[in-house]
Amino acid sequence: MNKIKILFLAANPRSTDRLALDDEIRAIEQKIRAAEHRDALVLISKWAVRPDDVIQALNEHTPHVVHFSAHGSEANEILLVGNDGEEKPVSANALRALFSTLKDNVRVVVFNACFARTQAEAVAEVIDCAIGMNDEIGDEAAIAFSGSFYRALGFGRSVQEAFDQGKLAIMFEGIAEEHVPELLVKENVDASEIVLVDESFSAQPSAASDNRSVAIVGNAASSVIVTGDSNVVSTGDGNDAANPRVNLSSPANMWAQKLAFLQEQEAIASDAAQKFAIQQQIAEAQRKIADLS
Repeated sequence: MNKIKILFLAANPRSTDRLALDDEIRAIEQKIRAAEHRDALVLISKWAVRPDDVIQALNEHTPHVVHFSAHGSEANEILLVGNDGEEKPVSANALRALFSTLKDNVRVVVFNACFARTQAEAVAEVIDCAIGMNDEIGDEAAIAFSGSFYRALGFGRSVQEAFDQGKLAIMFEGIAEEHVPELLVKENVDASEIVLVDESFSAQPSAASDNRSVAIVGNAASSVIVTGDSNVVSTGDGNDAANPRVNLSSPANMWAQKLAFLQEQEAIASDAAQKFAIQQQIAEAQRKIADLS
């Protein structure tokens, strides 16, 4: 059975308050690793995302879950990154049109952004399930929700159960924002019957018995994906056959590979916002390597 692809789209324009995007994807990756069927999930990330990057990524990866992590506005917009590095608002109508045109495998769209309920409602007209925030949501609540949601999917839970576990995680953190996430579904769809990871993956080795990983974070132009085989690195560019096999069984080696890739991307990045996002990830990778040394 094909793996379930989760496309994580991050945007934090220069003129907006800093979001804890690195912490969010780290939490998602850690929770997926701890799930029973973690090898069934592939996490793909794009950073400093511009509107056209979204179209490119949907065409390139045909994901099953699309996750927007960004600022939202009270004007019912998601704030992506413009060509100048400043905010580029995308309307709910534009998002509905996007997913009408590029449905493919998409079953769930998550808007982990403030005031994103209207966007989710629009997308739920054409996609089975959409999650949006009906008010402002803080970083801690957003991170707790995301990690628990994807962990539940990795345990073979339904979208409804995963959503409920995400809200529960917010409550367990003692954050009074569990009412903010909302799950909306297309007409005649029951989220409790949508299970993205089925039991066909139950024969895979458990998390405790192998050295597999789910993903390495990339930038808006490309991403590094570590597939179920811990010795195979995919750059997400379609040229996997040309890429050497690298032993990633050691966490230090995994982070070193990530650091090398990010440094290459920083050298060729021409956009200031992209370069800034990459530099943040480089600093995080360097800290991880230092901690593991």
